[in-house]
Amino acid sequence: MQVSDLKDNRPLLIVGLGNTGNTYLSNRHNAGFLFVDYFIKKLQKLNKDLIYTQKKLYELVKSQEEQIFLVKPLTMMNNSGLAVKEFFKYTNLPLNSMVLVFDDLDIPLGTFKLQQGKTPKGHNGVNSITDSLNTKNFYNLRLGIENRTNKKIGGVTYVLDNFLPEELLVFEKVVKTIISQILYLNS
Repeated sequence: MQVSDLKDNRPLLIVGLGNTGNTYLSNRHNAGFLFVDYFIKKLQKLNKDLIYTQKKLYELVKSQEEQIFLVKPLTMMNNSGLAVKEFFKYTNLPLNSMVLVFDDLDIPLGTFKLQQGKTPKGHNGVNSITDSLNTKNFYNLRLGIENRTNKKIGGVTYVLDNFLPEELLVFEKVVKTIISQILYLNS
């Protein structure tokens, strides 16, 4: 599935997964939060009018003109479903307008997969959302973070470590490409 497959999906809800707090800001596991932050910066550079809202369980940034909603759960990663379920209580957006963005250790750094209706089994943040919403009927944007040269480093340790500077450059490049493609679909 390609980003262009999202063409007819407006409004578009993008939910980035991550952990809150300064300790986790540059963690590989915060790829979804980083994606949302880059998206907001891109919209600001384009001088789009943005509406910022902070609720108890999530932050929301809306671009009415682009019909894009960007959400960051304020729960920890493994409880993201609470925040997303709360968001859907107060909106009339269809569930299939959601693109869930998260890190994926099964995909090489600098690559991504967009899928609909399929979720990885081992990602607790994603599991929390599918359990809370009782469905998998949404898009998953899986951002590759695998770049270990030493496979003896455990997965949990690796994802909770910060991106190395050179890794962050590779990650930013793919994220900026995806964001540009999403914005191009609406032009």
